[in-house]
Amino acid sequence: MLKPRKPAESDNLIVGIVLAGGAGRRVGGLDKGLVNYQGRPLISWVIDALEPQTDDLLISINRNAKSYSQFGYQLVTDPLGHRGYQGPLAGIVASFAASPQGLDANYLISSCDTPDLPPFYVSQLNEELSANGLDAAVVHDGERRQNLHCLISGLAMPSLTEFFNSGGRAMHQWLDENNTGDVDFSDRADCFSNLNVVP
Repeated sequence: MLKPRKPAESDNLIVGIVLAGGAGRRVGGLDKGLVNYQGRPLISWVIDALEPQTDDLLISINRNAKSYSQFGYQLVTDPLGHRGYQGPLAGIVASFAASPQGLDANYLISSCDTPDLPPFYVSQLNEELSANGLDAAVVHDGERRQNLHCLISGLAMPSLTEFFNSGGRAMHQWLDENNTGDVDFSDRADCFSNLNVVP
């Protein structure tokens, strides 16, 4: 059973897209979101961090739907599934297409292997996005952008879809080509580190 969506508290709905559809090359081909971390699947830590910061969550997957269904959120697969990994943009575009909120939400992108996401960081991204009329606000860890930790305006999602459908596969390229603002998280850089662990 899917979890009920939270009632909107503002005009700016925030839908989280948790990316769990990778090939798992760094963990021997395992499904990284389901890899054990401190007694729980990695993705469960991400969900716990994002639930209080978003109005709804979508989980982008390519396999193991039965295991992911236990978390109670809508699952989205991209058209090619695990037979032809097209990178994270495939999951983001497919999730936007499946989102009931469509253009009426902003979309928080997060990977399934960052279990230490900080509280309130989504509101900081949203403040930057809204105050400056941006297409996207992205976490900057003091050294570089964390391209898969960003908030994208719903109005910019058709542009991202067009970019993908035209052959674009690099998130950093789309961010560079659009109105993107960096948000400084250099004091919490470790919170956005990817864990590549094998149980």
